[in-house]
Amino acid sequence: MKAKYDFIILALGNPGSRYSSTRHNVGWIAIDKFIEKHKLYFKPGKTDFYYTEKKYAGKEILIVKPTNYMNNSGLVAKYLKSKLNAKTSDFIILVDEYNFQVGKVHFKKGGSDGGHNGLSSIIYELEATDFWRLRLGIDNKFGTGQLVDYVLSNFDEKEKKYLEIAVNKAVKSLEYIIKFGSQRAMSEINSEKLFEEKNKMAEMQAHWNKAYNTKSTEKLGWYESKSEISLELIAELKLDKNSNILNVGVGSSTLIDDLLELGYKTITATDISQVALNKLKTRLKNTADKVSYICDDLTNPTKLNEIDKVDLWYDRAVLHFFLKENQIENYFNLLKAKVKINGYVLIAEFSLTGAEKCCDLNIKRYNKEMIAERLGDDFQLIKSLEDTYINPYGEERPYVYTVFKRV
Repeated sequence: MKAKYDFIILALGNPGSRYSSTRHNVGWIAIDKFIEKHKLYFKPGKTDFYYTEKKYAGKEILIVKPTNYMNNSGLVAKYLKSKLNAKTSDFIILVDEYNFQVGKVHFKKGGSDGGHNGLSSIIYELEATDFWRLRLGIDNKFGTGQLVDYVLSNFDEKEKKYLEIAVNKAVKSLEYIIKFGSQRAMSEINSEKLFEEKNKMAEMQAHWNKAYNTKSTEKLGWYESKSEISLELIAELKLDKNSNILNVGVGSSTLIDDLLELGYKTITATDISQVALNKLKTRLKNTADKVSYICDDLTNPTKLNEIDKVDLWYDRAVLHFFLKENQIENYFNLLKAKVKINGYVLIAEFSLTGAEKCCDLNIKRYNKEMIAERLGDDFQLIKSLEDTYINPYGEERPYVYTVFKRV
């Protein structure tokens, strides 16, 4: 284990196959899903627990499953707090909650044990209550004196689909907590706004899949037979041919063809539309395997969080589709996490005099100052220009091109 962690995630449950699917073990069920998603593996600790570590969104994370039974969970929390010189508020406890129906997830800091023996043990051993709790509902369909038997029972068939929803919510919650902090995450989780984003992503995927299914690449409103301005700006950067280039919102752009022809060897193409990526692969034919493809959402990334840092972040006509502040903030947070020191950012969007809609969607127009403000002092503007692009339908589309270097 490392000397210091930003978050210590403690998932409560009981060891052994007898308890593996019980309501009391929903914390373990949820953390196992997180582990599976992020391709991690547990290993034995020096006392009664299994643990694994991960750096996620720039944060060091320790994930722990106590194995000394629910009622003794506090002993592991006490050991970790002492060994790591951790604050109580560094802990996030994944725990079952019978006051919530199956499917509900709730995040809070502090409070009593609520009659939960695992939480009672942690409060007793830490002599504090100011740790965070990610609570997963298990419902309260039990009578007087039946609590123990109830929490040690399995979910019925009808409940299992809601359990799956809750587990997915818990995984998404943990990812959001790690990226943006516990305080901000609390309102997003408890209001369910965080989980609405998944539905919005599905809607956007459907929109862009339809766009690429119903129109040929040459009929798309942003199509360029050759991305001359972008290629000139990239040439001026004098990048090594092994430089790591990330083309975000690539669609079926012909820029990829030109970069391959110029000899660039490490190119990643990402888009929210799998249909667009498939079209790109088909067009590239024999050179398709020279490109890495990632279907992901720039405003709520998962796979993109795991890629190596890049020498060039390239975006033509993507950022301007993000209207909400959290979408824009997430886009730039990802950019800042993935662009190397001395790396470059090339962003080209509709300018302030440009169209207000594209592909039947409202857009946010930019100038160089607006983009520079979003990037902050770590990025130096080295070139900008404005160009009026004529789309395949003969319509004028004014763009602003900006090139920044990370310093």
